[in-house]
Amino acid sequence: MRKKTKRYLILFLVLILSFFTYVFYLKVTITSKIEGKKWNLPSRVYAAPFGIYPGQTVEGGHLFSRLERLGYHPAPGGVRAKGDYSAHSEQIMIYLHDFPYPEEPFQGWVLQLDLSYGKILRMSRADTHEEVFFQELEPELIAGFFENTWEDRTLRKLNEIPPSLIHAVIAIEDERFYQHHGIDPRSIFRAFLTNLRSKEILQGGSTLTQQLVKNFFLNQKRTFSRKINEVIMALIIENRYDKQQILETYLNEIYWGQKGSVGIFGIGKASQFYFDKEVKELTVGESALLAGIIQAPNHLDPRRNYKKAIDRKNIVLRKMLDLRWISVEEYRKALTEKIQIREVPEGGHSAPFFADLVRQQLSANYPASVLNTEGLNIFTTLDVEIQKMADEKLRKNLSLLEKSYPALRSDPSKQLEGCLIAVSPHTGHLIALAGGRNYQVNQFNHATQAHRQPGSIFKPMVYLTAFEQAVKKGRSSILFGARQEKHLPAPNPREAPAKPVASLETITPASLLDDSPVTLTADDKNWSPQNYDKAFRGNVTVRSALENSLNVPTVKLALKIGLDAVIQSARNSGIESPLRPTPSLALGSYEVTPLEMVSAYEVIANQGMKAEIQTIKQVTDTHHKILEGKTLEMREAFSPQAAFLVTRLLQGVIENGTGKRVKEMGFQRPAAGKTGTTSEYNDAWFVGYTPDLLTLVWVGFDQGEKINLTGASAALPVWVDFMKEALEEFPGSDFSPPAHIRFVKVVPSTGLLWEPGCGSDFIEEAFFEGTEPVQSCMAKGTP
Repeated sequence: MRKKTKRYLILFLVLILSFFTYVFYLKVTITSKIEGKKWNLPSRVYAAPFGIYPGQTVEGGHLFSRLERLGYHPAPGGVRAKGDYSAHSEQIMIYLHDFPYPEEPFQGWVLQLDLSYGKILRMSRADTHEEVFFQELEPELIAGFFENTWEDRTLRKLNEIPPSLIHAVIAIEDERFYQHHGIDPRSIFRAFLTNLRSKEILQGGSTLTQQLVKNFFLNQKRTFSRKINEVIMALIIENRYDKQQILETYLNEIYWGQKGSVGIFGIGKASQFYFDKEVKELTVGESALLAGIIQAPNHLDPRRNYKKAIDRKNIVLRKMLDLRWISVEEYRKALTEKIQIREVPEGGHSAPFFADLVRQQLSANYPASVLNTEGLNIFTTLDVEIQKMADEKLRKNLSLLEKSYPALRSDPSKQLEGCLIAVSPHTGHLIALAGGRNYQVNQFNHATQAHRQPGSIFKPMVYLTAFEQAVKKGRSSILFGARQEKHLPAPNPREAPAKPVASLETITPASLLDDSPVTLTADDKNWSPQNYDKAFRGNVTVRSALENSLNVPTVKLALKIGLDAVIQSARNSGIESPLRPTPSLALGSYEVTPLEMVSAYEVIANQGMKAEIQTIKQVTDTHHKILEGKTLEMREAFSPQAAFLVTRLLQGVIENGTGKRVKEMGFQRPAAGKTGTTSEYNDAWFVGYTPDLLTLVWVGFDQGEKINLTGASAALPVWVDFMKEALEEFPGSDFSPPAHIRFVKVVPSTGLLWEPGCGSDFIEEAFFEGTEPVQSCMAKGTP
């Protein structure tokens, strides 16, 4: 018995010793954090550096705006220090900044640009006169993770903060702050009863000290062990520091909202962010509003949810009155006070949606603690000028749509949204991403998070699959000697007319498809696809079917080539969202993200070569040692011939089909594109590309309400407006055909070989060699 008692006593002493050791450890942690260095090194996110080269125009490259953002300043008297520049009609001198590029830091020198009518003729080093053929400006900083640049904070002493703000925060967050010693069982019980009676969460039981511990020392995971730590650390803090120190630290630490990619932390910055005021100038009503939104800063953001923020403010004021911290007169005045929220000025961090995507991708390899504290440098693919255009064009055109179609504004609580994504088709580099209309209002990234039906912009996947099968069939026939034309009499082009495509027939742009009524069964339900105009055209060519976005022949073609094959093409193109082999698949009935559709079109625009959509080029540590480097990797997803044939058809969409408004709006470069409109008019799309730039635009409402507009009327104008400016510095080159492509004159209505005597109506159609039509428009029996 004595031995057993002794063992229990030893165990008890060990537990007591362990507990006090752990408490000592927590005490050291708290002391080093609060009394030591509070803020750690931020990770810095950079855009792609801008390259300067002979032949470039100063205006088209937006050189001066780039210099201004990078901190260069004009020096009319001549450049003398790094960051100076001088500009004259025939010459620009730029004293380049130093920049710590990975592994090889750059030391600035004077770059001389010789001009002729605004175009750069020659570049050289001013000191050595050595000719320079290409020179990059240092990359622009676009975001920070997470401290300092990321967490915008202006520290304030407690004596700089008005009593009304202090009382407001304590009243709503911890009314017994001055009575408890870190935890407050009475508040926990009272909050439980209040929430139980109201059947919603109106109050929390955590004290201000516990909140400080949670935000300053612990993570946000709701676990029992974290709660125990929170309680112990709150007691330690209350024992070591006085209430004034705790309150001052809390008010400087707490999160108050978001400005683009920058978090607003601390009361000093919050008062500037929301009211453009110093803290000491805050009114009682403004103090109550700020205190109220601590609970859920983004949900209660007065710019986004003004009524909810005001309702919460009034709850705070009532609490202050009940606690006798304001008089009845002050309460009534603050209750009726008109709260003016300051609009956030444009500028600063340039690409919040892009920065969010980068942050998300980095989190897969770097824990939050590393991104917070290790001072990483992240070099990305973004072009700030192109990004500015994307943001501006999207906002402008959505506003124009609302003015032109007042029904879009019938519900003030629902704002028309959109996104614009631009990539380099040759590299997959994401150079601009406008994930929504206004990040300050809505941080939801429609480019990467919105799953919407793509509608008709999915149709090229069907035609790409058909052409790929045709190319593979042609290659196999040649390889295995299946083609025996050399042993057979030459076909007579006047012998018989062309027929609608059969399941084993090779598909070409001139093949005929059947556009007639059909009823199909899927999931035990009958479905009769309709064209947009409810009309049927009989036999139509593949080109006509895609140019005019005809549903019925597209569905029939998908069934002939195999729905599983279409899904496999979508997978090869980068679409990962769930797809099912049902007939409506061909019409884009399954939801995808806009970024997935960009990935799919990038393959077509890059002649079948798949380059993963890339945002991050390099990551370096604080000493500029490379931690991660992305190299350009490509694989052949489709034959270049199949991809080129689709591009040719999509050029026809813009020249003659549903996208012809592109030309009508003044865009004259060679381009390929596709409109998209979902069957219920909930989503409007346009995706198009030139040899140099691929851009997708989506327009719709967040909750999927009808916009009753087509892709050509809602999304296409945004695309045109953006592309006309974004392509100023690119030559107007055409799409180059790959090897084994043949061009043949055909009759556009029948796909038959054109010959003199068939009339003047013909087009020059592209074919994979060996699949050109042999039947002439002069054949017997042809109309």
